[in-house]
Amino acid sequence: VRKYENVSRVGEDIALGQKIIGRGETVRAQHVASAIAVGVDSIEVYRILELGIISTGGEIVPDGDVKNTTQPLLASYFSTPYLHTHDLGVVPDEKVSIRDAVKKVINSHDMIVVTGGTSLGAKDLVVDALDELGDMVFGGVMIRPGRTISVYDIGGKPVFSVSGLP
Repeated sequence: VRKYENVSRVGEDIALGQKIIGRGETVRAQHVASAIAVGVDSIEVYRILELGIISTGGEIVPDGDVKNTTQPLLASYFSTPYLHTHDLGVVPDEKVSIRDAVKKVINSHDMIVVTGGTSLGAKDLVVDALDELGDMVFGGVMIRPGRTISVYDIGGKPVFSVSGLP
């Protein structure tokens, strides 16, 4: 057997001054092992953000003619290792129901998206409901589709109002 054969020497796997993980990187198993190997017992990380999606509209019913396509579209689009999405259900086109649904979940989520009810019809009451809860940051954009998008600040958290049609 040769000298140091099958023996790991100090500094062989991680050199002095070598960066183990960079800012903003996702912490993976190899990073944890490397940190422990060099004596680091804790790593400061950002917590996973929670996004709640509330759909509006009495016409959206399970196995009905109108399918809720926007909620799963948004959930799929925004699901990442650092952002969890939650389907918070469908609420009727009623100002009080919409307002109460947002109020109920605002403290347990980092941001909320409300789909549907953004146009100018009699049943489009999302803007009225959100006006009661917080301040509009902006309402409407000059793009199509999507011109009825609005963003609110409710308790320091962003609440997005988007069309129910993708």
